[in-house]
Formats: sequence, C-alpha cells, structure tokens
Amino acid sequence: MDRFPGELVSEPEGRSDAVLKSSLVGWGAAMAGCVVWGSARAARALLDRHRMRQWALEWERAGTRRGGATA
Repeated sequence: MDRFPGELVSEPEGRSDAVLKSSLVGWGAAMAGCVVWGSARAARALLDRHRMRQWALEWERAGTRRGGATA
C-alpha cells in the first residue's frame, strides 16, 4: 500500500515481538523440513520393502525352475 506524505503509520513492533515471531517462523520451517524428510524416509522404506518382496519372489521362481530350492 502506498503511503501519502504526512500520513501516520503504526509504531514498529518491539524487540520481544520480533524475536517471538522470528522464532515461530524458524520452528515452523524446521517442522516443515522434518515432515518432508520423514515423508521421504517413509516412501523409501515402502519402496525398499516392495523391492525386497519382488526380489524374494524372483529367487523363489528361479530356484523352482531348476528343480529345487537354493541353499
């Protein structure tokens, strides 16, 4: 919003208000980062679990095609 010459503005916020607001913004950013990191770890765990299940099925199929289970 443009200010006109001579228009009164509100007083700047005090130090404690500024510290509180910046702390809350910092904590919010840290929490958002933790959510993103945690989501990526959970997705990776699910994908690894699926991959290991597929790998086990392939080994099972390979072992039965040759006439027996592998050691």
